[in-house]
Amino acid sequence: MARFFWGAWDAVSAATVDEAGGEGIWLSGLCCSAAYGLPDTELLGLGDLMACLGNVRRASRLPVWVDCATGFGDAANFAVAAADLHRGGADGVCIEDKVFPKRNTFSKVSHALEDVDRFCRKIEKARAALRGSSCQVIARTESLTVGEPLPDALRRASAYADAGADALFLSNPAVSPGAAIEFLAGWNKRLPVILLPTSYRLDPAVDLDDLGVSTVIYANQLLRAAISAMRQVFDRYGEDRLSVTDHEPMISMAEMLRLTDKNLS
Repeated sequence: MARFFWGAWDAVSAATVDEAGGEGIWLSGLCCSAAYGLPDTELLGLGDLMACLGNVRRASRLPVWVDCATGFGDAANFAVAAADLHRGGADGVCIEDKVFPKRNTFSKVSHALEDVDRFCRKIEKARAALRGSSCQVIARTESLTVGEPLPDALRRASAYADAGADALFLSNPAVSPGAAIEFLAGWNKRLPVILLPTSYRLDPAVDLDDLGVSTVIYANQLLRAAISAMRQVFDRYGEDRLSVTDHEPMISMAEMLRLTDKNLS
């Protein structure tokens, strides 16, 4: 059965995922960058990401996969980062095959893919650094983002499998899952596949298990929903300033304190 992970960026969001029955946490580069007031362009360093991971780990024992963007530099850098993140509580580290500095998949800019051999070395070095651990190395391909022909995208993904990746993260910014399903049909389940349905909806009739999909990640929906909820409060405040004393749309203070204090007991 496919699992469902949710993007988190701090202890409160992680605790919310945990209590709502999420099956895992995606430590989102976009969400962590936004929490620091930064664009999603790899401005966060390893120390910043470790701090986010520590806060998430304080609030949840769910599996945590960390978005490492392009891997902090060369293969040796990613190997060190992978080992440090694992010691900090990561159950998986994900690296994507874009050239540094990456741009968010949904940015209307040119997206350049990393050389296949260079990317495979990053996977191999990280896999070696994590030898003996259960921490996964997840290879994220942006081949659909740049519109690579299907045979080229499949060859790229196969090379990542040969390099030792534990799972394949298939990014697709289209409004339809059609390209992803076409890719999966030709993939032959060489590795478990992770989907990111940010701009498209998964039809309930689609058999994820049959397609070889192991995990679905809702990477940024909670942050986007939180911003929307805050804006709604301000909209109501603009119409009636006394409305902020109407607590119905919000959790109670008692619930807020319980959520933040529970990890101290």
